[in-house]
Amino acid sequence: MTRLPLTWFSMNNLKHKNSNIAVVIPAYKLVYLEEVLESLAKQTCKQFTVYVGDDASPHDLEAIVSRFSDRINVFYKRFEKNLGGSDLVSQWERCIDLVQNEEWIWFFSDDDRLDEACMEKLNLYLATAPCIDLIHFNVKIINGRGDLDCSTKFPEFPELYTAAEFAKDRLYNKQHSFMVEFVFRKSHFESVGRFQRFDLAWGSDVATCIKLAHPRGIRTIKNSYVYWRRSSHNISPNNSRGMVVRKLSAVVDFFVWLNKFCEVTSLSVEVSPLYIYGRRWLSFRGRNGIKKTFQDIGRLVRI
Repeated sequence: MTRLPLTWFSMNNLKHKNSNIAVVIPAYKLVYLEEVLESLAKQTCKQFTVYVGDDASPHDLEAIVSRFSDRINVFYKRFEKNLGGSDLVSQWERCIDLVQNEEWIWFFSDDDRLDEACMEKLNLYLATAPCIDLIHFNVKIINGRGDLDCSTKFPEFPELYTAAEFAKDRLYNKQHSFMVEFVFRKSHFESVGRFQRFDLAWGSDVATCIKLAHPRGIRTIKNSYVYWRRSSHNISPNNSRGMVVRKLSAVVDFFVWLNKFCEVTSLSVEVSPLYIYGRRWLSFRGRNGIKKTFQDIGRLVRI
């Protein structure tokens, strides 16, 4: 693989050589990036390397990243073409491609943060439990100011979650996930075909986690949290008719993929695609139209 030129801000070459964890941040927004990097700089264990992939942002993200050059090992790459606005999964994947030799990837974001002991616990866990492919931290919600949102509390993951159990609970909305709280083995990520692609990346995170969870399941590290931010900067739903048509089509594509995945892996996921599609259809108030709805239902029935 041809390596892209990177700007390397490093606090210590030795720490980089000892690092086996890559924190990958696809970046575009400026508003919370410093807070994200600050939460990484405050980690009690610094055995990790950060890769920031700038998606042709109009902001000077490199100036923010460079401020942490004496506190963490961080690589910065500015891409000249924006992909996130048209092909989000491709932006994710080119950021993953920045990773050098690290075995584990923590796919993070440019607006969330994590507890100070997360990296220390992760390194300890990896040292004692090597036969795993997907690790998880439980999630708490913060608002735009960084304060805990106590009005919403997600159920915590069990210590071991099978791929089938996770898929069922996630699809029936009994569980929530955001990708930023997962750490996965890079070789396993490559072996399952990397991120699962759907239009608008709608369901790509969930499908990818299902793939990564098979066959060894999801292992959750308890008592340290990732803080997912709910703010006006990361929630801007576009529910125009054209967008709803694409989102509901992606829901159907997801179940077509899930059916094939279960056939290949002999996985049994007890969910009703029609029920879940109907729930999503109601949430969008049927804006895709009667004809397109019956076309979608026809595809689901043939699964």
